[in-house]
Amino acid sequence: MSEPSDAPRERGWIARFARDRVTPNLIMLALLGGGLWAAGDIKQELFPEFELDFVTVRVAYPGASPEEVERGIVLPIEQAVRGLDGIKKMTAVAAEGSGSVTLELHADVDDLQVYDNVRQAVARIVTFPEQAERPVVSRLVRRRQVLDLVLYGEASETALRELAEE
Repeated sequence: MSEPSDAPRERGWIARFARDRVTPNLIMLALLGGGLWAAGDIKQELFPEFELDFVTVRVAYPGASPEEVERGIVLPIEQAVRGLDGIKKMTAVAAEGSGSVTLELHADVDDLQVYDNVRQAVARIVTFPEQAERPVVSRLVRRRQVLDLVLYGEASETALRELAEE
């Protein structure tokens, strides 16, 4: 039986796929095959690492007020590291007896190189007060907790711990 010639013929991809059953099935198989092939390249970890890199500079200045710490410790450190590459954000805290400067690093920089540059810049500061202790420059890597596991039951704590570790 043939269609009447005066009936409008449907156009578009959906109408074509509705008439032709082979092409949509081939496309679906290709997409499923590509997904299965790409699944082999997905990185899997039990505890994935989520890093935010920071460099901190801490200097103890016993007996000093926050104003003295700001003038003698924080401001010279800020001036020394201000022009270094790779620093995204600088945060300073002047407290009684100590001061610290925290530097958040850009994600695409070599954090060890920035750490070395900060350490060298701080070592060149000669204007620290005499009573101030040596600066401590450290690298911080923050990791986000991924999973909390809570077990409950009519068993000893040792048995529950062994079950959780399995």
